[in-house]
Amino acid sequence: MENLEQRRAENALSRAHACRKQPGEGDCLSGYPGLIINNGLLACLAYSLEKEGQHQRVGDAIAFHLHEMEICERVGGGASDAQWLLQYLSSQVNGPRNQPATAHTLRRATDEALAFLGYLKRFVKTPLANLQP
Repeated sequence: MENLEQRRAENALSRAHACRKQPGEGDCLSGYPGLIINNGLLACLAYSLEKEGQHQRVGDAIAFHLHEMEICERVGGGASDAQWLLQYLSSQVNGPRNQPATAHTLRRATDEALAFLGYLKRFVKTPLANLQP
């Protein structure tokens, strides 16, 4: 049986390669947790979608992780990406059981995103990220 830390690490490792900075991009990962802490997850996701590039890929990785952890599940098909997560957490679309997100869901998602980013930041900067296609 996997524990929470193992699941976070597994999801971070699976997204590490995609979240690496590309030529011409700044490294947003080191400041991403600070953006969430200072501005909130919703504002950070909106900023990420505006900035695109690595910011959006990190937002997509957070959405993937929250879906896998069954905190913000997307039902009915489609990718769990930053755009969908922003819409769900701001109650524009419904999630599981056809219910909108609650304040409790947002708080839980924020806490889990911060824990996940701790792993993602480390895996992106290690040779482990090179093992993923």
